[in-house]
Amino acid sequence: MPNIASIIKGHNKRIAATHTSKEKEACNCRKKDTCPLNGNCQASNIIYKAEVKTIDNCKTYIGLTEPPFKLRYGNHKMSLNHEKHQNATELSKHIWQLKQNNQPFSINWSIASRAKAYSNESKRCNLCLTEKLIIINTDKRTLLNKRPELISKCRHENKFYINNSSPTTKHRQENHTQLRSEHRRKAKNPTTDRTQKRIHQQPNTEESLTNPQTERTRKRILRQNNTPTTA
Repeated sequence: MPNIASIIKGHNKRIAATHTSKEKEACNCRKKDTCPLNGNCQASNIIYKAEVKTIDNCKTYIGLTEPPFKLRYGNHKMSLNHEKHQNATELSKHIWQLKQNNQPFSINWSIASRAKAYSNESKRCNLCLTEKLIIINTDKRTLLNKRPELISKCRHENKFYINNSSPTTKHRQENHTQLRSEHRRKAKNPTTDRTQKRIHQQPNTEESLTNPQTERTRKRILRQNNTPTTA
């Protein structure tokens, strides 16, 4: 069983490897002319911009993604095509409002900037900071993002916590927590466990009366004491 030091070392090694590995920014779309990001749908660690154009105006939505953009784009497509997910993002809320008003629209996706996500070495997330900077500098009259996004906590550092490590480590920690809770319960109520053990050890009276071997033993003891037995 590995100790805590080896678990932490292996966890940090896996996370660091994802940042040092070279990612090929390309397009894996079957039809290259339909790529949502102009041939860069596999780009990662980017801040993207979605421009929603209608007949009379143009709205802008700013987002970010650490994994490849195509994974995030799939989530956007789900919220834009299924009404039950219409409140997933500010972009989906605006699109469904246009659909309900029967207004034609088009969406243009582009890369606004690139930055590194949270690193255990730098202790900062340039990806989230860059997104907030772009939101601040965007015209508020055309911006779909809301102000609370500027004070939201970075979610990219969560993967560096031991609690969010591999399933094996989580299972081991849950078992350890259950054992500690059991020991505390026994320490607080030692008499309860002893009473339960006595209850399990006591013979059942009804079973002893119907047991032939127990009945023969009773009759033998009565004969030795010259006591008449009852049928």
